Order: sequence, then C-alpha cells, then structure tokens
Amino acid sequence: MSGPSFELACFDTNAIHLGCARGVDRLELCSQRDQEGLTPEDAMVECALRSRQQGHPRLMVMLRPDSDDTLCSEHKLK
Repeated sequence: MSGPSFELACFDTNAIHLGCARGVDRLELCSQRDQEGLTPEDAMVECALRSRQQGHPRLMVMLRPDSDDTLCSEHKLK
C-alpha cells in the first residue's frame, strides 16, 4: 500500500514550476479558476511537459471547454 499523494491544481505556469520544484506527485492543469476550472491552453500543457523530469510529476489535464456544466459532449471537444 502506498502512502498519501499530493496533487497541485495549476492555474498558471508559476504553479507548474513550484510543483515540480517541491516534488508533488501530480499536477492538475486547468485555467479559469473563477469558472471552477476549464481546459488549459496548449502553451500551459507544453510548459508542464518541458518542466517535468523523468516523467515526474504525473499530469492530469482538465477537459472542460466551457463553464455551462461538467458534462462534455464529443462536439464540444472538437
């Protein structure tokens, strides 16, 4: 059984760098905190991929294109 893990919700690149430097287990990439989190821009995902070392920390990317609801249709993802 593994111990507790620490996930950091990242709404900007500063949080990405902080999480990598502090050794968090997982980064959750999102944008628009005021809308309870939306899909981040490609540049933010690219920054996170460049900032990781040897595949750590793991990444989770929020897939929520708009703040209407938490359900996402295939049409919205295109």
